[in-house]
Amino acid sequence: RSRGRRSESNEGTYIVDSPVSHVDLAPTILDLATGGEGKHVPESWDGMSYASLLLPSESKAVHAAGGHLGWRNYSLIQYYGEGGVESCGANHNSYHEIEAGQHRAILDGTYISSPCDGMNNTYACVRRASASVDDIFCLFSCFRDGPGGQQVDCPRDEPEGYGEYYDLREDPYQQRNMARELTEDQRKGLTELLHRLENCSGRKECNSEQQ
Repeated sequence: RSRGRRSESNEGTYIVDSPVSHVDLAPTILDLATGGEGKHVPESWDGMSYASLLLPSESKAVHAAGGHLGWRNYSLIQYYGEGGVESCGANHNSYHEIEAGQHRAILDGTYISSPCDGMNNTYACVRRASASVDDIFCLFSCFRDGPGGQQVDCPRDEPEGYGEYYDLREDPYQQRNMARELTEDQRKGLTELLHRLENCSGRKECNSEQQ
């Protein structure tokens, strides 16, 4: 899930709160290859070039302005469940300190049995990140026979029905789902933003003011 990026330059390391997404990669590469300023990035592309955010002076200005200055403070996350039912499992990694303050995940040989991707594990999220907000809101899609089957209403008393919301400033590991604690206006605003991002097309529609 997208978070603020850490960049390095001859001016040192600095953090940019504005989130970037995979759809921004192609515009950025094209922008860098054609001299910058985004003039050659097609308007029909959903993403934006973040080339300017790689410059310390620009990034620090964006950070000081609360993550704005022409850059959105949100990104869309989508995942479509594969529908597997067999057991996959995974090997377990443990973190070990390799140097003072430096940790690395190392395979410890423990096997954890777990099912493959759930049939109804299909969701869309809006991830917001700036100097003033850091959260994620997700809604699920449920299908009678898994993805590709007939879509049905998700159970209202389960997370698939009421969604998931995490305030990452207070809960960075997403352990407390606060979806049912959102006010009506908060939920409406996040839902509308999420649906707009799911259905938008082109740079102008998909990248508007901060939300």
